[in-house]
Amino acid sequence: MIEKELEKWLPSSTKARQAITEDADNDSTCCRFQLSFMGHLMENKEKLEPDSRIQAFVPDMWQRKVMDCVDKNESVVVSAPTSSGKTFISFYCMEKILRSSPDNVLVYVSPTKALVNQVAAMVYAQFAHRKTDLPPGKTLCGVFTRDYRLQPQSCQILVTVPEVLDILMLSTVTQEWVRSIKYVIFDEIHCLSEEHRGTVWERLLLLVSCPFLALSATIGNPESFRGWIQKTELAKAEAASVKASRIHLVVHENADRHAYLQKYIVAPDRDPGQGKVHGPDIVSCHPAGTVILQRVIERGLPKDFTMSTSEALHLYDEIRQHFPKLPSVSALAPELFFRNLRVIGRDEARQYKRKVSQLLEDLSRSSAENVECIRNVAVPKTER
Repeated sequence: MIEKELEKWLPSSTKARQAITEDADNDSTCCRFQLSFMGHLMENKEKLEPDSRIQAFVPDMWQRKVMDCVDKNESVVVSAPTSSGKTFISFYCMEKILRSSPDNVLVYVSPTKALVNQVAAMVYAQFAHRKTDLPPGKTLCGVFTRDYRLQPQSCQILVTVPEVLDILMLSTVTQEWVRSIKYVIFDEIHCLSEEHRGTVWERLLLLVSCPFLALSATIGNPESFRGWIQKTELAKAEAASVKASRIHLVVHENADRHAYLQKYIVAPDRDPGQGKVHGPDIVSCHPAGTVILQRVIERGLPKDFTMSTSEALHLYDEIRQHFPKLPSVSALAPELFFRNLRVIGRDEARQYKRKVSQLLEDLSRSSAENVECIRNVAVPKTER
């Protein structure tokens, strides 16, 4: 397997290929190559049975739990890291509504206009094949913001901001349309804690009478949050003399996630001498350079701190340059850590990333000045 992937990823330069392949049996070269370039290809050794509802891939257990709730028309609070698969869950819910009836509506609530446009584009791309199945007068997706609207009341999937949905829910002229809403997806539900806009999100949770998905990557205390929403459901049910619906909670822990996405920022290219801006650059941004050192010393790394395998290797190399003689540093040399492995899997990669993160925490408490230097060096140079 590793030989095939090496063949696929080796540089086209004959000299470079020869230099790597001549040393391909060397443990250091082999494991470093996998960490640097093959994080997204690492095998998931967790054996999951295929799910008949999904043909394209095998969903994770937390995704299956959410799908089970959606199939039962139940509400779910989902706390899962970015890039872990929440978008797929949204698409699954949309697919359910599209299949049910052309008169049913799903509303997707995004906190900003920019995200509204992005989600609308994703919906069109995902369900473009369904546009021909709609009856006359019906459209696939609509957009409604304060300064732009596109077929908001003739679509099956409406993407909007919370303030607009609030107006629609309370307006007397849109109540027939409101009754056609069968599911609501609240994206970035943690915005409920915002000082000025939080009341709108709270009011929407009270107004919606259909099941909903509440998605977020940064809920501080998800169980407490779910409990609060459950109390609002009990109050609504008591006022309407109906049975209260249950609010489920599905949490996908950050430690269970295999992160392989690289982080970048757009930065202006400034002339050091003149201070002039020549144009934006795409700059690699290492996660270690984004944390506050004093916070790490006092409370450790944030729970949502993640690194790709290449970022973990890069951070380790920088630490080794500053602390070459420490046994705890030497023990994490890839050629030693993976000495019994020919092919690195996701489980082993996650373990290595946790060890490097813990090493950064320990060194921060013992030598803050050196760790600050490591964090500064860990940010790679600008990439054109």
